Amino acid sequence: MAKIIYKSEKDKQKILSLYNEQLRNLKIKSVMPQNENAEQLRKYKNPVLVMVEQKDCLFPAKNVIPQVKSVWQQSVQYLLKDRGHINDLISYEKR
Repeated sequence: MAKIIYKSEKDKQKILSLYNEQLRNLKIKSVMPQNENAEQLRKYKNPVLVMVEQKDCLFPAKNVIPQVKSVWQQSVQYLLKDRGHINDLISYEKR
């Protein structure tokens, strides 16, 4: 399981701010994204940041993180503890 690790409070605020910005600009498609097989995804060699909610009902961290690690070794995973599917930042995270 991924751990929440921040090098500094400034890093933490930057990551949480980016996450909040993503949610404000989120567009949800009426269909699921195309299913790509692992071989197709492995061709992507750029850095990958995966932010996953611990209690996401559709994509729970316990399932997503191992899959991400097996496909993208260059990835960094951030676990958002006690969070569900597409919810806004909670009060202590905004501080």
